[in-house]
Amino acid sequence: MGQTMPIKAILWDCDGTLVDSEPLHQECIGAVAASHGAPLSHADIKRFLGRTTAEIWDYLKTERGLTLDFNGWRDAVHAYYDANVMEKVKTRPGVDSQIMIFAAMGLRQAVVSNSTRPLVDASLKVIGPNNLLEFSLSMDDVGKPKPDPEPYFRAALKMMLPPHQCLVLEDSPAGARAARAAGMRVMVWPQDSELVYDEIDYITDSLTTPDWVRIIRKRRKPKPLIARSLAAGIPPDQVDQEEPDDAELETHPAAAPKSD
Repeated sequence: MGQTMPIKAILWDCDGTLVDSEPLHQECIGAVAASHGAPLSHADIKRFLGRTTAEIWDYLKTERGLTLDFNGWRDAVHAYYDANVMEKVKTRPGVDSQIMIFAAMGLRQAVVSNSTRPLVDASLKVIGPNNLLEFSLSMDDVGKPKPDPEPYFRAALKMMLPPHQCLVLEDSPAGARAARAAGMRVMVWPQDSELVYDEIDYITDSLTTPDWVRIIRKRRKPKPLIARSLAAGIPPDQVDQEEPDDAELETHPAAAPKSD
């Protein structure tokens, strides 16, 4: 077995993964909606996890009678969030140190978010070592947001890496679905224990639980769908010859490979 690490990059989701921003996002949605003719319950707001600003606006406009047009909604949400982010948004436990650990391991890192550019930029301000994150992609940078795989394909292309050499950290089912569709390995770190995920590779309750060295070194052959991303411009890379035996996989119950 060679010395090259099969995983060369970590792609972080932003909201709910890097930063505990969902409470403020929910507060933004509730406050702005209530101020413009569309009061919401907590259950109503929870359904928007992983949804884009446009999708939320469309639902509120068509189903709840929101009086704002899209630009007005977007501007109001941005203003509310930016005014409160430094006070109310914190990184999730262990994020700052894990970013530095990944960097020390020689792993490149970037952010792939379904939020708009102003919201992503505001959230990144609360991350200490954000200089170790090469770039961020927002929904404004892609044609189709998550759960479409385009955001993750674009991140791999920007890094000039094949998707199978990227490990994605996500909290939402939509984001995990996008990463898997892009041919990447996925670890979910949910905040809501009731969320149901499609096929994923790992699930954890903490960034300190996984055996990161074993996960990063795990060899994987690219799936056939990778050929489509290679045709789009992502460079080929030497394919590792074999997967490790099942006995070599991470076995901690909170960070074990997810069963089908």
